[in-house]
Amino acid sequence: METPIPITPESYYLPGGSALITFARQTPEVTDRAGNGGKELRIKVGNKDVKIQTWGKNNLLPQDREALVLDNNIVPELMATKRDITVGGGLMCYREIFEGGKRRIEEVEMPAAAKAWFEALPELNGGQDIQAFLLKCCRNLIYHANIFPEFVRDLGGNKIASMRALECRHVRPQKQDVKGKIQNWFWSGNWKEIKKEEFQPKAIANYAGEARRQPKFVMHIMDDVLSDEYLGIPTWWGGRAWIECANAIPIFHINNLRNGYTIRWHIEIPKDYFWDYTASSTTQKEKDNAKQKETQAKQEFLQRLNSFLAGYEQAGRAIITDYEINKAANKDFPGIKITPLNVDLKDKALLDLFEKSNDANISAQGIHPTLAAIQTQGKLSSGSEIRNAFMMYVAIKTPVKRDLLLKPIQYVHKVNGWPADVKWAFRDIEITKLDYNPAGKQDVTIA
Repeated sequence: METPIPITPESYYLPGGSALITFARQTPEVTDRAGNGGKELRIKVGNKDVKIQTWGKNNLLPQDREALVLDNNIVPELMATKRDITVGGGLMCYREIFEGGKRRIEEVEMPAAAKAWFEALPELNGGQDIQAFLLKCCRNLIYHANIFPEFVRDLGGNKIASMRALECRHVRPQKQDVKGKIQNWFWSGNWKEIKKEEFQPKAIANYAGEARRQPKFVMHIMDDVLSDEYLGIPTWWGGRAWIECANAIPIFHINNLRNGYTIRWHIEIPKDYFWDYTASSTTQKEKDNAKQKETQAKQEFLQRLNSFLAGYEQAGRAIITDYEINKAANKDFPGIKITPLNVDLKDKALLDLFEKSNDANISAQGIHPTLAAIQTQGKLSSGSEIRNAFMMYVAIKTPVKRDLLLKPIQYVHKVNGWPADVKWAFRDIEITKLDYNPAGKQDVTIA
């Protein structure tokens, strides 16, 4: 068996089969992974063996999810739009006022203690200010349906000194105890390399209530519309096959364009077209010379023909020739024939499938595509449709997610003793008609 000859780190030539093999990076294959696909796994934490529940069969499902989305052309923008609308114009404080049996809200200034706490936060948690905290929490909630805020108490153990948002791809749960509770979460910078000392998982206690006064802990928050009792499952995960399908189609077309062997012309040349038959009865030396001239003439002809037909600069060229007719046989003498071949690189069936997969991915995200500036059916929607879609999304889709995002802040608010009558919400931007408001937008509060 002949040894493959390496050409590049990804390409090999097989001499025996005259074949070129290329190993290309492909979109992650996740279509066989229903739910979170977790299983028990023993890991080493210090000198102890610990049982954890994996996140996916290979314990890398968050990484695979994000890689799958990264390769797509529309899903990242849809998710980013969902995050941006959910976080809105940032945090605000308000009070509820009841008058005449009706409730209204009144925006108030942020409590001084809360403002000072937020300002000090980046110095205590490695540079993550409150806006970065909210964006990271929201991103993980949308991608993975889970949030992992980590809290650290002050030296007295009574108040929360700092908090930071952990990435889902770094956190895994300990196996549940006999009461169905998770005692610890484990953090690693690289779960693929946990046998290396620098990536060995570290335990962080799961929040167990205020009575314990845990100095450091994780408060797991999940959107449990779908879950496996350990971790939430994002509702868009049912459409993962469509994302994988959409990712594969452009790769197919690119490889077809880069590596496809496409025949554009069929050129037929009579076998002895360049042979000088006058040399057939001469000496052997003259015959050899005639053979050499035939070979040379053939090569020159092929080079000239290739330069005439090859390349986009030569598109639209025509070839005009004359030929002789054998009057006795009433047919033309054998000569060179050039037949163009019709090549269709569009592959309409795959392009139609690509459009269908995009439609399926848009539906799975539950957000109007025009809010993410994504064209559907060849056009963007009108201003009124965009405004209505935005208002509907804010009213229907954001309340639950915002409640989940506000839980860490409400927890700190309660433990640190900030004013009890002050509540937290996200400030929204309302899109208006230009004849109503020349700026085209105004701040509103939905709480």
